[in-house]
Amino acid sequence: DMKKEYEDLNNLYKTKESELEKHTLLIDKYKTGLNKLKESLTTKTEENDNLTKELSTKDVIISDMKKEYELLESKLSSLTNNHDENKNQYENELSTKDVIISDMKKEYEDLNNLYKTKESELEKHTLLIDKYKTGLNKLKESLTTKTEENDNLTKELSTKD
Repeated sequence: DMKKEYEDLNNLYKTKESELEKHTLLIDKYKTGLNKLKESLTTKTEENDNLTKELSTKDVIISDMKKEYELLESKLSSLTNNHDENKNQYENELSTKDVIISDMKKEYEDLNNLYKTKESELEKHTLLIDKYKTGLNKLKESLTTKTEENDNLTKELSTKD
């Protein structure tokens, strides 16, 4: 009877050891996934930082262009009494600047939308990382429980020996 009980306990021990190995592999898989998410988050953060810098640069350019636009309008007003040819030349300049400003505004809006999209993705990644952390903590608790069960079984086995 003791031999059969010993074999049963030994089989149970091997089963638990196998489960422990599976949990360890699963934990490693989650760690790898978590590390990939962290790398992705870092990349997205860098991309967001770069986009923020680019947006800031575009804001300065648009501001400078608005000042230039206002200056051109002022010049145009002063030319109303001058020759028609000069007036037409400045109107063409003004028209070109309007197109450039319009293009810059569109580009600014596109970059702003891209920034918001990246910000949303960053929030999604943060939520996913939190989810993985929760899962990882549950696995750690399960591993601790299994380790304690294995320790108890080992003690029980050594007592029976």
